[in-house]
Amino acid sequence: MRLTRCQAALAAAITVNLLVLFYVSWLQQQPRSARTRGPRRGAAAAAGPQVTVLVREFEAFDHAVPELVDSFLQQDPAQPVVVAADALPYPPLALPRLPNVRLALLQPALDRPAAASRPETYVATEFVALVPDGARAESPGRLERMAEALRAEALRAGGARLVAAPVASANPARCLALNVSLREWTARYGPAPPSAPRCDALDGDAVVLLRARDLFNLSAPLARPVGTGLFLQAALRGWAVRLLDVTFPAARQPPLATAHARWKAEREGRARRAALLRALGVRLVSWEAAAGPGPGPGAASSGSAAARTRRAASGRWRATRRPTCTRAAGRRPAACARCARRRATWWACWRRRACATGWREARCWARPATATSSPGTTTWTWASTWRTWATASSCGAPRRAPWWTSAASCGRRRWRATSSACSTARPTTCTWTCGPSTRATAS
Repeated sequence: MRLTRCQAALAAAITVNLLVLFYVSWLQQQPRSARTRGPRRGAAAAAGPQVTVLVREFEAFDHAVPELVDSFLQQDPAQPVVVAADALPYPPLALPRLPNVRLALLQPALDRPAAASRPETYVATEFVALVPDGARAESPGRLERMAEALRAEALRAGGARLVAAPVASANPARCLALNVSLREWTARYGPAPPSAPRCDALDGDAVVLLRARDLFNLSAPLARPVGTGLFLQAALRGWAVRLLDVTFPAARQPPLATAHARWKAEREGRARRAALLRALGVRLVSWEAAAGPGPGPGAASSGSAAARTRRAASGRWRATRRPTCTRAAGRRPAACARCARRRATWWACWRRRACATGWREARCWARPATATSSPGTTTWTWASTWRTWATASSCGAPRRAPWWTSAASCGRRRWRATSSACSTARPTTCTWTCGPSTRATAS
């Protein structure tokens, strides 16, 4: 069958129409993809702000949030500002009645839709700047420079996912090294290398900028204290933070000016930090002496931080992967010294979620399977229910006889036992020599 001229013209017209439609559709999609990739940054900046100011860290009883919001609106009246709080603050916040200034209540309520308690609902920009209470914006362009620095970091291999600018307050930001281990339930802070361009965490007042999708993909994006929770989750994911040379001025009249307000803020900060560590599954927080007193408001020593969370030890049974018993040093609570002062046995301390002086390895022993007795000596064959055995150091130091040995070998009285025969590689038997003791000592 031959193709007529009419049929050829019709096919050509249809082809041309399809090409025109494809070209028009490509032109309509081109500006959106260009904004996503970022070659037309000038047009994107002219279209509107690219950074949302998010204010989360403030105290409802004493703050300077209205002055903070006004300082950013004076530099850019169209600047999006979101003030996030768990519940409606009292006294009420005197925020400007503008469409780009919003108050986000994160606690669900019966009279509000579910989307109203999600912080990502209020953010429509590419970047989010977490601004602490007491910071000010007295010159324009700081947030834009931070966004440009973050874009430049994204082009580098192993670049930072967060950038920060210190606030010129009494507690400016400083870099820290942070190592978070979920297997050991630990977070270890230390001093960052002075020549390193990036660090793992910050301690102090700083404006932190990151992409909105990165922030709201975290498990607890706006959990307080914001700095502690943000850097714990970022360090676990391997995200670094770069501290820029840009500085935000502090308020002329900073909040928490009175001693009573500072005491109240520190007390509530300690409670929030303990609740955050418990929610994130961190049982032990430690830092080196060179790192200072530790991050966060009202931070205490590593022992106190672990003692505040020792009641969460039931998480080991809810965990999908139980840590091996040789990692007991990471799970060791901070009540060791208290338990040793009370001269309690290591088994009693274990049941109290504490430990005693001389704790070296985890006690991976279950009840003994067999026992052979002789005058003054009892040899126990331990039946382990966990995969990892305790090393010889668990048996090497003088220890009190366990509670199950008292009736069988050492009688009902309080005796002291020492371990004299333990295998070095995989100890399955330990010989306990029992003798009278007028006062039991902590092992």
